[in-house]
Amino acid sequence: MRLLYEGGLASEDNSFLDYGCGRGDDVKFLSELGVPAQGWDPYFSNNSETLKTSDIVNLGFVINVIEDPEERLEVLKSAYKLAKKCLAVAVMLPAQNDASHIIPFRDGHVTSTKTFQKYYEQNEI
Repeated sequence: MRLLYEGGLASEDNSFLDYGCGRGDDVKFLSELGVPAQGWDPYFSNNSETLKTSDIVNLGFVINVIEDPEERLEVLKSAYKLAKKCLAVAVMLPAQNDASHIIPFRDGHVTSTKTFQKYYEQNEI
């Protein structure tokens, strides 16, 4: 999010949608900086009125926590359709993996906190 802001993509000149915003911390951060930001999340903020076409759509650390590969692809496609200018995607990388507490599951792992996590290689994402 910081890189999108510092790079000028998340700015007062661009509408911004945080797709999978969680509890909305990034939306609050950007709004305080004057960015017209909205967020949508299937669990914490699922108001369909905020799920609309925006200049910049952020899909930050979302697809890496979805267990089903087909659902991951659908989420990626849905977010892409909403982006007028830019879709920003961030995922967890293997270097961010603490392998001491993970259990292999499907194409990812179950973490020590009992959540799913897929670590992406650069060429894979």
